[in-house]
Amino acid sequence: MHSALILDQIALLILALTLFSILFKRMTRSLEDKAFLLNIGVAFFMTFCDFLMEFYSRNLNGLRIRVFAAYFFSYLYFIIRNFYNVAYLLFLMAMAGVHSDLRRRTVRLLVWGPYGLAVLMIFANLFTPYLFSISLEEGYRRGPGMLYLYALGFIYMLIGFYYLSRCVHYLDRSKWMALLAMYVITMLVAFIQYMREGLLIEMIAFSMVMLLDHLLIQRPEEILDFSVGLYSWNAYRNRLIVAAKSRTPVRVVIIRYLNASQARSVFGEKRYNQFVRMRGQELENMMYRAYGGHNIYYGAMGCICIVFDDAQTDANDLLRRIQRSFESESDNHSSVASVLQTRYTTIRFLQDIQEVESMINFTVNFPGYMSPTDHILDGITIQENTTLQIKNYSARIISRALRENYFEMYYQPIYNLQSGLFESAEALIRLKDPEFGFVSPAIFIPEAELHGYMAPIGDFVLNSVYEFLSQNSTDSLKLRYMEVNLSVEQCIQNNLVETILGLEKKYAVPSGKVNLEVTETMNALNPEAMIRNLQALHARNYRFSLDDYGTGYSNILRVMHLPLSLVKIDKELVDMLGDAKCASVVANTITMMHQIGMKIVCEGVETAEQVEILREMGCDYIQGYYYAKPMPREQFLSFLKAHNLDGVPAGGQA
Repeated sequence: MHSALILDQIALLILALTLFSILFKRMTRSLEDKAFLLNIGVAFFMTFCDFLMEFYSRNLNGLRIRVFAAYFFSYLYFIIRNFYNVAYLLFLMAMAGVHSDLRRRTVRLLVWGPYGLAVLMIFANLFTPYLFSISLEEGYRRGPGMLYLYALGFIYMLIGFYYLSRCVHYLDRSKWMALLAMYVITMLVAFIQYMREGLLIEMIAFSMVMLLDHLLIQRPEEILDFSVGLYSWNAYRNRLIVAAKSRTPVRVVIIRYLNASQARSVFGEKRYNQFVRMRGQELENMMYRAYGGHNIYYGAMGCICIVFDDAQTDANDLLRRIQRSFESESDNHSSVASVLQTRYTTIRFLQDIQEVESMINFTVNFPGYMSPTDHILDGITIQENTTLQIKNYSARIISRALRENYFEMYYQPIYNLQSGLFESAEALIRLKDPEFGFVSPAIFIPEAELHGYMAPIGDFVLNSVYEFLSQNSTDSLKLRYMEVNLSVEQCIQNNLVETILGLEKKYAVPSGKVNLEVTETMNALNPEAMIRNLQALHARNYRFSLDDYGTGYSNILRVMHLPLSLVKIDKELVDMLGDAKCASVVANTITMMHQIGMKIVCEGVETAEQVEILREMGCDYIQGYYYAKPMPREQFLSFLKAHNLDGVPAGGQA
């Protein structure tokens, strides 16, 4: 056998092993995987035909049957070889997240037009051997028309380079380089093989590129959750990122198990994972023929997400079918489904929601937009939800507020039950957007945390408070200090102490005028950094309040390690003072905190009855609508003057 044919045999072996690896790892579900599988299949048969074409054309042995075989496999090779250009371009478009471009007629013409011309030229060679000829006398001879086939292949390279330039900023660097390598190597190999007709290096080069793509692009350890056999949460995020960067809307069907962690505890990790794996397979079977290209992802507290390549896919029927199948299974009391609380919705990413982090947040938290009795959140409800619309544009709203100064500080007076004066207040940030109006902190604060805006917002709050204290004679108004919330991000920053001391010096505001509020959960994130910062500031006479005490899992040992002087009991406990057990908890908390030298502020107080109960319990300070709502600067100063200086009675402001 001719030594040149050995390269084709090696290429066939590499492609066969790569194909086996793909099938063994079950990398055949997503559109990208299917496109890559098509490439491997085309490359394998192309190499097989190339091997037989070269074998017969080099070993005619005076037999016309071998001439016929050489012609047959030559035509088959050229048809498949030119189709490989299309297959690889489709794979590249799938990876770049722009396969929806194929809906446009001009794109379809660009993708399939050159291949159609190539096929016509190949069949024309039956009548006029302009591309190649094979004869007993001369064997295989390349014709002058072969250059045109190379030119058509070059068109596909140009289209591929265009799409590579579109995805360079968001596709993983190693994946992008692997995709680029195909075209670079193809150009190099095509040039070499055109110059040296008998050198068979094209197939071995293609097989190596396919292997490289498999290793660098198809990485199951990164995109698969092997415990349930579905694509991972990280792969879901990356899919959204690709859709956002390529501006390609997708439809997402979300199935959310509200109590997944409890079900996992009751039935065990193995049995729960088996259930999710089974559900994933059922969903795959359900959609196999009825719906278009899709991927199924799992993660983040029991979310199954089905992402469709077509955002306009009508998924309402699918939602009902999924719900019916789940309900029938939940009747089996021995099944994991019997204890799961399931909610469903479908949404168009980049149309209903435009930002990746907001979409991730919605995927996990959409049941919060629903009535407790509902199981499906439909698209009409989503479109009419003002909160969701604000979340959709939250990054733009917050960045615009920081840039154009739409943030404003409000101040809520805090009443001292012993002195009858408003001796302190809490500084609260507010946002009034010119497009969406007043945006609640309950909405924009979590969104700011998602998008990384808490640091500049925290700087704005600190600067505003220090500036306010420097410009107003708070002593004359009997305001002893201002309470300022620190975010989680601020508490663990290495430069927190320097920032606050710098503001103290800049505005000449004594440390005793500022009381810094922290929450207990901050201590769980990075306790060493937080305690280090708080102790350093405490050594410089700064005082601290613990906010939201009584919510979550309060740990008195952690609380005692913080340099606190005030503890703020959350509104949720205040609202339940009518319950004897809750009242006992609040009373004992006040007594305990007093015994370790701390003062108590009760938040969210709205009625005279609550005030009297808390007064009898020995509460020190009251914060809430009963005495005062948060108010802008000038109104706040007028309020202090009226109540602290002019003796206007306080209370009954709700």
